[in-house]
Amino acid sequence: MKKGYRTAAFYEAQLHKLALFALWLGIFSSRVLSAYASDLQNIQHLVVFGDSLSDNGNSHDAFGLPQAPYGNTYGVTKETFPGRWTDGQNWVDYFPKIAGFFRVHVPPAAAYKYVTSETVDTGGTNFAVGFAQSGDLLEPRVSNQFGPTPVEFPAQIPTYLATTNGNASADDLYVIWIGANDFLAGINPKDTVTHIVDGIDRLRKAGARSVIVVSVPDISVTPMIIASGAAQAAKLFVTTVNAGLQFWTAFYASSHGIEVSLIHINTLLYQLVSNPVTFGFTNSTGAAYNPNIPQSSLNPVADPDDYVFWDGFHPTTNAHRFAAGFIFISVVSSRASPGSTLPLARLGVSASMER
Repeated sequence: MKKGYRTAAFYEAQLHKLALFALWLGIFSSRVLSAYASDLQNIQHLVVFGDSLSDNGNSHDAFGLPQAPYGNTYGVTKETFPGRWTDGQNWVDYFPKIAGFFRVHVPPAAAYKYVTSETVDTGGTNFAVGFAQSGDLLEPRVSNQFGPTPVEFPAQIPTYLATTNGNASADDLYVIWIGANDFLAGINPKDTVTHIVDGIDRLRKAGARSVIVVSVPDISVTPMIIASGAAQAAKLFVTTVNAGLQFWTAFYASSHGIEVSLIHINTLLYQLVSNPVTFGFTNSTGAAYNPNIPQSSLNPVADPDDYVFWDGFHPTTNAHRFAAGFIFISVVSSRASPGSTLPLARLGVSASMER
């Protein structure tokens, strides 16, 4: 197959691979999928909080970042998706499409666009912002990380509630995926867990009844963290946060009678890194694009879809596609057992997969 010219059939085949992978893990059965996927039809909005893994335009609107080639695609159409921290669309963009593959309608979650929305109602329900930390879920933060001029990171959940008169509809699906930047900022992992659980609490008090928390991805396997020599410290941070989330999300759900489901995204990540060929990748140790050197005919590479990692820290759009499928299938499974946290033991995965 010619580089950069993969077809829709190719990606559909990849999705089938993901479904088979999920079946192997025991995440769902055909009976569970058919019985519970349709329950998602009742969702009115997909509401997302997080960082660059989920941001599909907010940091671009607020800070002018990221710039091209971020958002550029390398297939036949050469489409561009400004504001994504990858080579094209991210998991938030793919989630409704993956749901549609299973004949389930989930409304898209467009970027809220904090700056633009001051004068124009964009109707976006994705509040994730690149560079965001877990504390940004509830409190605004001023940062000088882009230079001498301070920039303000918005409080994501309060901003959302301001658009709904303080109400979080019980008919909406809320997703929180945040925490990786906390390691880079030197934040205590216990504080990361507290911030996320406090965010869940704020949503519940406003009326939310179904919250999905995606675990912190193991950034210790990313090329950037490995090259920095911080892999061991990153591993400890990720493990500590995710262990805390495992306990506290389950405790919170049982204590307050709502669905809080923890999705172990590293179950998928470790497979992509360890067995890339199985999923159609050829490289899981390098980066398709090096943002620290000039762009050229070799930077980015001709076909980023061959790579798991886009810039050494963020996944490629191809990896995002798998993440969207994995999150969707896990959401379906969690709704089959309300309040579950999808522990690895239940998934039939050995402890070694958590490394």
